[in-house]
Amino acid sequence: MSRLRNNVKLRKNMVITLYLAPSLVLFFLFILYPNVLSFYYALLKWDGLSPIKEFIGLKNFIDLFKDKYFYNALWNNLIYLVTIPILTFGLATFFAIVLTQRKYKESGFYKVLFYFPNVMAISLIGLLWIFIYSPRNGILNSFISFLSISQLENFPWLGNTDTALLALILPQVWAGVGFYMVLMMAAINGIPVTLYEAADIDGAGKWVQTFKITIPLVWDMIQVSFIFAIINVFGSFQLIMATTGGGPLGSTELLGSYMISYIMPRLIGSTGQFVPAFGYASAIGVVTFFISLLVTFILTKAMKRESVQY
Repeated sequence: MSRLRNNVKLRKNMVITLYLAPSLVLFFLFILYPNVLSFYYALLKWDGLSPIKEFIGLKNFIDLFKDKYFYNALWNNLIYLVTIPILTFGLATFFAIVLTQRKYKESGFYKVLFYFPNVMAISLIGLLWIFIYSPRNGILNSFISFLSISQLENFPWLGNTDTALLALILPQVWAGVGFYMVLMMAAINGIPVTLYEAADIDGAGKWVQTFKITIPLVWDMIQVSFIFAIINVFGSFQLIMATTGGGPLGSTELLGSYMISYIMPRLIGSTGQFVPAFGYASAIGVVTFFISLLVTFILTKAMKRESVQY
């Protein structure tokens, strides 16, 4: 009997392994291996193309922590870290609760409408918002002209160092709200209707039901989604590359875009020679990884609470 159980368990494990093997191979080849390799590259002076690799130890990290432009990119990332996840997830949760509790007939349409930016290419989103922020014929400045606000007429929102970073927060939030709204709606729709009916009988209003029933019962989804949104902030440099490229004067530079700038060819001195600094870029990537890991760990501990059963 025990031998039969062992055979069944062995077959079950073999089937599970067989199904997981392709995903594990792809994960190892395209995610784990390149990330581990970047730790090694961070110890090298290398242009990414030449077969000559000079081992320089921690010099890239020492230079990085002396680099004022790195701290500028880090500061910009911290601004993104505080604003984008809170605004994105706050709006997504609000719309999800409204659309599920109000039972609108058009809820399906609104889900598609809000989710639509997620299927758009990031370059297309960049072009769209460049047009919106255009100083002369953009939608925003046209509206400002309509309101006769002369101080902001033809204002270069993406060309001003004081407003460029803040102006790019809005498209990031706009592009992300739909994804988290759909996740939250799926979680809220999984709550038994009988709980809300019982709350109605007890005289609980919609706000009380939201904070006493909805949010506690979907807290696990809130925790996972919010941490996912935080991690995405460290990879949100694509829109920067599609719009400002880190300018003007580094005011929109993020850690990701700063890293990319060292992978791309850079002019060295007055020789006219373009030499990428792949090792230095890898060092930026490694530091970014540990920062995101630390932030994720702190948030996981801060948002941890006992799950509510129903």
